[in-house]
Amino acid sequence: MYSIGIFHSTYYNEDAFKFAFTNFRKYFPYDPYVIYSDNGDDFSEYVDENTYYLRSDVRYWGSGPNSLWYDKWELWESYYKRLKDTCEICNTDYIMIMEDDVLITESFNIDSEFDFCGPCSAKLSNHTIAFLKSRGVNNKNMFYGLCGGAMFNRKKFLDNYDEIIKNLKKFHYEYSDNLRDPIAISPDGNFTIQFNLLGFNYTCSKWLENKKIIHPFKKYYK
Repeated sequence: MYSIGIFHSTYYNEDAFKFAFTNFRKYFPYDPYVIYSDNGDDFSEYVDENTYYLRSDVRYWGSGPNSLWYDKWELWESYYKRLKDTCEICNTDYIMIMEDDVLITESFNIDSEFDFCGPCSAKLSNHTIAFLKSRGVNNKNMFYGLCGGAMFNRKKFLDNYDEIIKNLKKFHYEYSDNLRDPIAISPDGNFTIQFNLLGFNYTCSKWLENKKIIHPFKKYYK
């Protein structure tokens, strides 16, 4: 079986965060869990021997000027650095994305290897797919979604971190159609693009499909 660590970026929705976190811990009490405050509230009260807390001075939550939807490199670099910090803390095979609207319904095991996986409900734009093909990407699965419940191979991310940042800076305007493509300039889509550029394959998450992971779950959102 393969091990899993958690990256949970959160901002201010205390009730939703608390439910998502405590519900996850019912089924996975000892897996390393990194809480990353998005320049928001203090979540250090949740720290224990398996739970870690970090806080960024940069905020990318929402859709305003402090958002990844805007062309601010410090936000993109902050996003990928947060994933890198999490990978360095969690000595695991995979990292799962937790969000305030993720519901775990039962425990599960990772019993086979994959590069990254998520929902197979929406595809990258035609423009981005054409760009990837022009770069030699032959992945037939052009879905995207590093959203809540998605997972990626920790070692492959760390080993290729510098290349991800390099490709981000080199190709960002090309694959995003000069920032006109909202999928390419969202974290869910952008991570998918970066892993595709590295030759990694996106697969459909069986845990999202079989409802062991439910996303979105908005009951405790305010």
